Amino acid sequence: MVVKSRIVIEPNRFAAGASGAGLLRKLAVCCGHRLDCNIGMAAALAATSFTEAASRASRLVMASEPLQFGGVEHFTASSERVFDVVTDLATLARILPDVESSEQPDANTLRCVVRPGFSFIRGKLNVTITRHSTDAAADTATSSDAANASQPLSASYRVVSKAIGVQITVETSLRVGAASDPTAQSALHWQAVVTERKGLVAAVSTALIRAAAEKVIQQTWQRLGEELGA
Repeated sequence: MVVKSRIVIEPNRFAAGASGAGLLRKLAVCCGHRLDCNIGMAAALAATSFTEAASRASRLVMASEPLQFGGVEHFTASSERVFDVVTDLATLARILPDVESSEQPDANTLRCVVRPGFSFIRGKLNVTITRHSTDAAADTATSSDAANASQPLSASYRVVSKAIGVQITVETSLRVGAASDPTAQSALHWQAVVTERKGLVAAVSTALIRAAAEKVIQQTWQRLGEELGA
């Protein structure tokens, strides 16, 4: 009669090195088996490697390194006209690249379905843009009110993009004022910070994400210029 026994190795119960191998040998002797030292050590090291890999995977669930973008765009349209366009959510839905559909559930929220075509994100993204604030001067500045018209106009947004196993959150701020460039009338200063990268996208290199984001940003500014006719 042949009696077969099964030894279950729990990764968290064994340490790497000789101590793990020794424990496995003792366990094998108790079961009436002989276990080669090298096999025992290999099993212990494999168990430890499994634990370390699981630990690394859990750390990749959310990337902690922020990505930042920023710059200045110049337009021949007035500051008020530029500000009106970039703070109008319906217009943003037309300007943003790769938007397949959009809806505006309230005055400060825009929801879009986007197919970005990124190599690291397959399929569609559900994007929610929330307008946090706009400068009150935008509503009061007129061509006859030089004091208000000379003040920069500002707005801020939160952009949350979600797909299966992916979430990206971006905080964006805009400031529109007079241009120092004599060939332009207005300057749009902008900054975007990726504050969260959760799920599968957390493991994607920042260089790859930056390259993809910069392409979308350039397309957006080009579309804004076309919208403004500037």
